[in-house]
Amino acid sequence: MRVKKGSYLGKDVVIAFALDITDIKTAQEAIKKERDQVQKYLDIAGVMLGVLDRNGTITLMNKKGFEILEYSEEELIGKNWFDNCLPKEIIPEIKNFFNETMKGDQKNIEYYDNPILTKHGKTKLIAFHNTVLTNNNLEIIGVLFSGEDITEKDLAKKKLEKSEFNLKEAQRIAKIGHWELDIPNNILYWSDEVYRIFNLDKHNFEATYESFLNFIHPEDREYVNNRYNDSIKNHTPYNITHRIKLKNGTIKYVREIGKTFYDKNKAVRSIGTVQDITDRVLAEQKLNSQLKRNQLILNTTNDGFILADDKGNIFETNPAYCKLIGYSSQELKKMNIRDLEIPIPKEQIDSRINRMLKQGYDNFETQHITKHGKKIDLSVSIAITKYENKPFIAAFVRDITLQKQSLENLKKSREEISELAQHLQDIREEERRSIATEIHDDLGQSLTALKLDTTILLKLLSSSDKAITKKIESMKDLADQTIRTVQKISSELRPGILDDLGLAAAIEWEASKFQERTNIKCTLTLEPSDISLSENLNVTIFRLFQETCTNVARHSKATELDINITKQKYKLIMKIKDNGIGITASQINDHKSFGIIGMKERLKNLNGKINFVGKPNKGTIVQIEVPLKSED
Repeated sequence: MRVKKGSYLGKDVVIAFALDITDIKTAQEAIKKERDQVQKYLDIAGVMLGVLDRNGTITLMNKKGFEILEYSEEELIGKNWFDNCLPKEIIPEIKNFFNETMKGDQKNIEYYDNPILTKHGKTKLIAFHNTVLTNNNLEIIGVLFSGEDITEKDLAKKKLEKSEFNLKEAQRIAKIGHWELDIPNNILYWSDEVYRIFNLDKHNFEATYESFLNFIHPEDREYVNNRYNDSIKNHTPYNITHRIKLKNGTIKYVREIGKTFYDKNKAVRSIGTVQDITDRVLAEQKLNSQLKRNQLILNTTNDGFILADDKGNIFETNPAYCKLIGYSSQELKKMNIRDLEIPIPKEQIDSRINRMLKQGYDNFETQHITKHGKKIDLSVSIAITKYENKPFIAAFVRDITLQKQSLENLKKSREEISELAQHLQDIREEERRSIATEIHDDLGQSLTALKLDTTILLKLLSSSDKAITKKIESMKDLADQTIRTVQKISSELRPGILDDLGLAAAIEWEASKFQERTNIKCTLTLEPSDISLSENLNVTIFRLFQETCTNVARHSKATELDINITKQKYKLIMKIKDNGIGITASQINDHKSFGIIGMKERLKNLNGKINFVGKPNKGTIVQIEVPLKSED
């Protein structure tokens, strides 16, 4: 009823209009009741159900929809679907598609997957089913949609896809595929990897048991077939390695493992795996070939071989070592290396270990004791290796007992020769001195007396006897010449100045004489200027200086010679440098260079050393060092 103020016949009145709405109310209550009933039906549904008008406003949503979107009815009804329920990045695309659908310009898509955004920011994947709503005039007024939350299904699907991908990758990497045989129907299923192993196109190959057998190597076919049939008959697993022959003639090695399932004792299905082990088999064949070759080498070599663990327990030996040590292989396998090697100091063991750790190998000499108690000298080459993933010590040993004895004998012989050479040198020096003394004292005095006699004789003779006078004068000149020759011979045999005035004066005198004879300018430096040593050392240094000067005169083509002799507290250093053509390495090492060999031999007994350095056209340096004793 509506009430309105007005006037009637000049008087103010209230006009009331009344409408009977009983039928309308009844109809509205019926509609509400029907809507509530529909809502109940919608709420019972296990999927999201909703209605959007042409503007995308949510006009209806069931209980499941509110649960999925995490909104209450009051929060969502009347709100825009795109602004509230979709991730921002997809709103433009979905909204544009929706608007075109409302205009009738876009074909209605009844099913699609679409992410939604919940109230709390979670993203869920929904599988939507849509249909457009029209009025009585067939005008599009909105859309009715249902949506199933497939988030977990999608995750499970992705996990399954990932698992299948990983399985395929694992099979590809391991070269292992799986198969299944439907026995009653003779239908064989192969995974992709099996097709790769057999180098076949799955779309152009009819997989049956017989077609599989056709790819078995002819020499293995009967064996494989019998093994498979025996496994079915005896209800046992199928495990076999065999060859296959591809269409292009390539031979591969595969390993198959399978199991058969039965229904009332009747075989109905077999499943299994097949792995391409060609690389491994070929590697094993190559390794076995190498092992056989190595074993042949070990068994035929003259050197002994020992393989022991890191504690020294013997694991393997070869026949040469067994023969060398006197034990059998079985006896040695019960022994430790320490049972065979003579005891050595801990410091020596530590040194070996350190070298082994640093280099991975070592070389040394040791002694082992044979079964009969005899000590034998061994040269050992040892290395750390791995056997069955455990550290082992591999050692080659060579018997050097005779070699060491020969070396010892040679060393002794060299020492004896050296001592004999020194003894002969001493005898020669003594003989030189003795002869020089006799020549100087006896022959020199006689010649001097002869000269005096001729001088007296000349005075006694008459000057008229010219022939006799001339003869006597000739005798006198000959006596003078002989005296000079005797003095020269005497000084060359053993310069008296060396014994009378010492080394410094003798070197200075010899350098002066050398310069006079060769025109090679000599520069002498002595530190100290009055160097004096023991008689034996004086002679040795002087003779070395003489030999060096002789070599310079013969070979160097030098014009200058620098001589520097320094006496230090514990050693004497003599350095002689020329400006000649320079000595070569081949000349230094020539076994016919007797002068150099003699110089080295002289120094050996004094524990001295000599060094030669030659540079082409820049000269040669000879440096001699001799250790000094307290008496020097």
